[in-house]
Amino acid sequence: MSTMHSKILESVIELTNNSDIDSLDLSLLSTLAEYVPIKRIGIYLAFNAGHKRHVMLKVGLEIVDEKPNYRWSTCELVHECDPLMMSCLQYGSSMSGTNDNGDTLIWMPVGSLDERTCLFIQTEKLSSEAENLLNAFCRIYGNYIELITASERDKLTGLYSRHSFESRLKFLLKMQSRIQEELQRTISRRHHLDGDMPWLVIFDLDNFKAVNDSFGHLCGDEVLLTFAQKLKSFFRASDLVFRFGGEEFVLILEPTTKEHALNRVEEFRESISQTDFPLVGRMTVSGGMTAVSPNIFESVLLDHADKALYYAKENGRNAVYCYEELVAEEKLSAPGKIESDVQMF
Repeated sequence: MSTMHSKILESVIELTNNSDIDSLDLSLLSTLAEYVPIKRIGIYLAFNAGHKRHVMLKVGLEIVDEKPNYRWSTCELVHECDPLMMSCLQYGSSMSGTNDNGDTLIWMPVGSLDERTCLFIQTEKLSSEAENLLNAFCRIYGNYIELITASERDKLTGLYSRHSFESRLKFLLKMQSRIQEELQRTISRRHHLDGDMPWLVIFDLDNFKAVNDSFGHLCGDEVLLTFAQKLKSFFRASDLVFRFGGEEFVLILEPTTKEHALNRVEEFRESISQTDFPLVGRMTVSGGMTAVSPNIFESVLLDHADKALYYAKENGRNAVYCYEELVAEEKLSAPGKIESDVQMF
């Protein structure tokens, strides 16, 4: 085996040795920079936030003259998108063009079908060998992304599993933070904080244990599968849906107002109450929701939503409550508040 082929094989091994997508992205760019004569390369992601379409550079690499020769950039919002890039992100088709300097510009769809992601390359000229190598590495990357994404899925429902919750939430908060920084330059902080933000909702099917006890676990699985399908189809593709286990599901709504979030979740609750589930007929669902903030730990967010859910369960079920509203109405204790029946010594 030639030295070049051995190096390429080692690069493939290194690429597929990553178990998370962020590390895989870095490995892909550094590998292509080694074998393809690029000037710039980056992975871009399209997403919705605040009723607006955004594009973010997840990770980028530029070859420069000064040392170190690699200049990395991460999580940067793109203000002016090339129309060819938007076509690639929107339709999933490879696009190419040239800039004023005569450089070749290439956009290739990469990653899973769940996310609108593209690879951008700026180069002087690609030989047929370099082009074949680029296509091969992109296919390897795409296949491996699919494997990683599949491992994050719940086997019964196909929704994201609890295992993937932390990484998905962190990435969402990172994007939201970048958007906040941009908004702070143009509008007041108070206006923004009163506006759109992500929302976390915990859903729990009411009296689900009785379904398993009366009809068996196979019927219970059919009920869970039906509920998961309803959940996935009712909300937008940009909203994240997880199965946490048993009859508990978690939804992260993309940034919106509290009123819109409450209305949308309430509409879903009502639609479930009108759904005929296999064998068991009508069922209801309870929910608890809370605002998602970069300044709150993941465990605290889940605890807030869980407290609102528990309130719904304790007050008749078949309802959705917002943690912040319950605290404001003094139906739940605010964080750090000492209950009156606790004695301090």
